[in-house]
Amino acid sequence: VAECMLSATPGMPLATDGARGGPFTCTIRGLMNGSEYGVTVFSTNTRGATDSTLSTATPMAPRLLDVDGNGTVGLLTDGLLIVRYLIDIRGPALTNLALAADAHGDRDTHQEIAAHLQGLVDGNVLDVDGNGSVGLLTDGLLIVRYLIDIRGPELTNLALAADAHADRDTHEEIAAYIGSLLPPR
Repeated sequence: VAECMLSATPGMPLATDGARGGPFTCTIRGLMNGSEYGVTVFSTNTRGATDSTLSTATPMAPRLLDVDGNGTVGLLTDGLLIVRYLIDIRGPALTNLALAADAHGDRDTHQEIAAHLQGLVDGNVLDVDGNGSVGLLTDGLLIVRYLIDIRGPELTNLALAADAHADRDTHEEIAAYIGSLLPPR
């Protein structure tokens, strides 16, 4: 469950009489069945009247591999965070010297990063080859290779699990899947 406060001035709640006006929008992001979804709350506050609606969950721009939430996916930030998580590094060591300087406010602590990554593991998002499990030397290696711009057969060479899913067992399918997890350029 996410909560947000709508305000005209940061840190100041809306006046109940609508003196500060509106409309205001708040977007709440989360994972649903391995896909990132957002729910937007619209609140139009005019003098003496409030009208709020809740949109249905709609797919958001993919940014799942943007682990630190800064809008880009970098090898030495997001890629390193994924690899560290997959080798069971937790606590402050998870994020030590791996967070981008502009990491997003809701993903700039080791606890928030770990929670995001655990959601990606639980939702099988990091299961790049689709075999039902997330492995460092398969899925992690495929992500790292993709982030250093390795494409073609070299992307998957000796990195696919023997039981890779039939929909993700070629370098083209793997590249397309990883690409779908990146923010738009």
